[in-house]
Amino acid sequence: MNISFSIIVLSHNNEYICLVLNGILEQIEDCDEIIIIDDHSETPYFKNLEVFSASNNIKLIKANKIGNRSHNRNIGAKYAKGDVLLFVDGDMVLIDNALLALRNAHAYRTEEAFIGPKHNIHYDKIHFELFTGIKNYIDLLNTPEGRKQISEDFFSKDEREDFFADASNKKFFWMHYYTGASSVNRRIFEKCGGFDEEFTLWGSEDVDLGYRIDKYCDIGFLKDFHSFHIPHDRDAFAIETSNMQNTLHMLEKYKTWEFEALYAFNGNPSIHKSIYNIIQQMRTLSLTFINSIKCENYMIINSISKEYPQGNLITNIDNERKEYNLLGLAMPFKSKSFNMACISENIFIYPPILVSRILQEALRVSQNVYIQKTTDNIRIDWNGKTFFPFQSTNHKIAYRSEDTMDYSFKEEGNKINVLPNLPESIMRSPKFWEN
Repeated sequence: MNISFSIIVLSHNNEYICLVLNGILEQIEDCDEIIIIDDHSETPYFKNLEVFSASNNIKLIKANKIGNRSHNRNIGAKYAKGDVLLFVDGDMVLIDNALLALRNAHAYRTEEAFIGPKHNIHYDKIHFELFTGIKNYIDLLNTPEGRKQISEDFFSKDEREDFFADASNKKFFWMHYYTGASSVNRRIFEKCGGFDEEFTLWGSEDVDLGYRIDKYCDIGFLKDFHSFHIPHDRDAFAIETSNMQNTLHMLEKYKTWEFEALYAFNGNPSIHKSIYNIIQQMRTLSLTFINSIKCENYMIINSISKEYPQGNLITNIDNERKEYNLLGLAMPFKSKSFNMACISENIFIYPPILVSRILQEALRVSQNVYIQKTTDNIRIDWNGKTFFPFQSTNHKIAYRSEDTMDYSFKEEGNKINVLPNLPESIMRSPKFWEN
């Protein structure tokens, strides 16, 4: 089966874009095409691209929006004629035979979207040189032997490879669908609506696409589809901040536990797998639940159960009642939106770290937080059954509660008042919801 590729390359002032494009040209066949979307590069960089555009199988398009990566990739897909779309960023070099491996996978495997090892995802130039000791990496990337050497260096190894090697993780491959170098059948891309152009900041637009692709087909990991990220200067704090804001956009969009967890645990698929397993066990329990309380502007959080297999979060603002399939780990509401949050005691069936995150979020969005006692009295020993590494989130941006000792509990009749033990300045989340 002859598979044709439309290789969509994003470019913006990429110093080594010629290295990227030559690496692709060395591997394509006559049926393939390269579509370069340039995002307002300065003249010297754009002139480099114009040299390549003279080739018959290369189309150069000037972006009509600044900095919208989703829009730019969608423009490339609009002009694409190939069976498969391959998205490559202007700082990603395809290692030799990557395209051959990808062509064979799309021809003979059942998955219709693929990702592979991406080497040196995180390091900038100085970090890479310090940790690897490799100073001449540009020279190495210009030869087959050098590209092989650099892709095999243990410091540039893709830390996700062990995760992908476990077939039981396949349900969560979408969380690592990074479009630095990734493919999808064009028919599937069109079915799921392409990239969401509401993502105007850096990051997560590819994860969002992966989530929707996963609804139509399996995403596969291809161990021979190697690419290398050319080190460059980056603002890690700004990247993390924009990633969190975009994750909140996905939570507002989908309102499911997957995106609560993505925000609360900084995109750790192993934690997602643990939460999924917890949910599966919780769904076997028949538990009492809270339906309403006597209060204006309130929120109720019930635990996962046989009755609420997707989670249950109830809000009532100005007598308008809404229900959400959420656990309460992250909530799409502004701070102090509610007079009261009433939480079922049954959330204490969850592991303590999930309870801590739910309490932290409830204290953020509500003036007062209470635990409503129940008579179920069920608890589960989760030790050895779940994976929640200590300090599992990125604390550069926000403090994330991981211990119920962060809270005090004061009994008041049939309910328990929840108070933070730490100052509000520490406990509060970033004020992304206020924007």
